[in-house]
Amino acid sequence: MLRYTLKTISSIPAGSVRALTVSAVKFNDTPIKPNRGDVDQLFNASPSEQQPRRRQAFSVNRAEIIGGVTADPIIRQNATNNTEFASLQVATNIENRKANGEISSFTDYHNVLVFGRAVEFIKKAVNKGTRLYVTGRISVTDTVKDNGEKIRNTRIIADTVQLFGGSKRSE
Repeated sequence: MLRYTLKTISSIPAGSVRALTVSAVKFNDTPIKPNRGDVDQLFNASPSEQQPRRRQAFSVNRAEIIGGVTADPIIRQNATNNTEFASLQVATNIENRKANGEISSFTDYHNVLVFGRAVEFIKKAVNKGTRLYVTGRISVTDTVKDNGEKIRNTRIIADTVQLFGGSKRSE
């Protein structure tokens, strides 16, 4: 039986040693079997001990856009709690290749609402032409005009608003 001390092992050149593992616990060849009653209790818990079942399917509501601000942001006051929020529109471009090879492009316009501390950033750093990276959730609300016409408004409620790229586009 060979005996090595840490001092002898540390003096061996690293390239000449294979991986060495040291275990302080003796390996036991015989598996330990749990008590049958404990196993039954684990898997046959009463309904009150089980975690509540999920009542709805998993869902995700997330939007990410990179685009240019089409006009200076509008800062408004929330009527219910008198806090400021920013409303702005961000344009994104889409290019599609048709079957004949011709490229067509069009622009989508996204209404974005910004709340909280990000409003100060919007007031200081964002104006028409600024390129932004926006993440948030999609909010759809229905309003009814005086004539009874129903209008659906789709907005992105921003979680994150960051400047994207270099300086704003020259006009």
